[in-house]
Amino acid sequence: MIPILNPSILRIECTKISALNVQKLHSTPLPSNPQRETP
Repeated sequence: MIPILNPSILRIECTKISALNVQKLHSTPLPSNPQRETP
């Protein structure tokens, strides 16, 4: 695990989380989990 100590690393993590949240809000299926959007 990468220890989140540097502000730059924290910013990257926040960006990843925000990106995932945006995809969820737009109901965009994640490439890593295509089976989630399958009926």
